[in-house]
Formats: sequence, C-alpha cells, structure tokens
Amino acid sequence: MTQLVANIGQADVETWEIELSYSRAAEAEKQLDKVLPISFYNARWGNRTTSLIFNNPPYDWSQREDTDGRKIRHERLSVIQSTPKLVDGGHQIIIPRKM
Repeated sequence: MTQLVANIGQADVETWEIELSYSRAAEAEKQLDKVLPISFYNARWGNRTTSLIFNNPPYDWSQREDTDGRKIRHERLSVIQSTPKLVDGGHQIIIPRKM
C-alpha cells in the first residue's frame, strides 16, 4: 500500500481504508487520507463511488447464510458487498490467502 500511495503522488484522489485491527489502522493512518477502524460489514458508503478496491477479507466462514440456508464464506460475501461500490470501469483486487 505504501508504494501505491507514493506512486499516486499528487493525483486528485482520496485514499482510505476500512480496518478492523486497531494496530493496523494506526499504521494505515500514517499513509492514507482516512481510516475507518470498523468492520467492513458495518461500513456504509454509496454505490458507484470507488475506483479501486483492495479486498483482503478474512478467509473463514461467516455467520450469514445464502437463500438455501448455507453459510457464506467471508471471501465471497465481501466481494458481493463491495462490487456495487465500484464506478463503471473500476477495479477490485482480491488478495488471496496463502496456499
């Protein structure tokens, strides 16, 4: 993230992060415009407002269920919930877990 922010330079952008870990949020505040120290699932912002999303969800089962009553994994749920936030032509980068 540090390198990306440095490469953006003085471009007309706002950088922000949603970070549940307080220690990681404190580190991110040193580099980004805004940091929201909350769960992604509690964050609210408008659809079609974000150009680039780095999605690094927990790799585990959530407590939420699909229409068939099956648990949904956080990886899938975070992509489902973040995709509508992208502007047309926006990009979402999903950080895979270590294999």
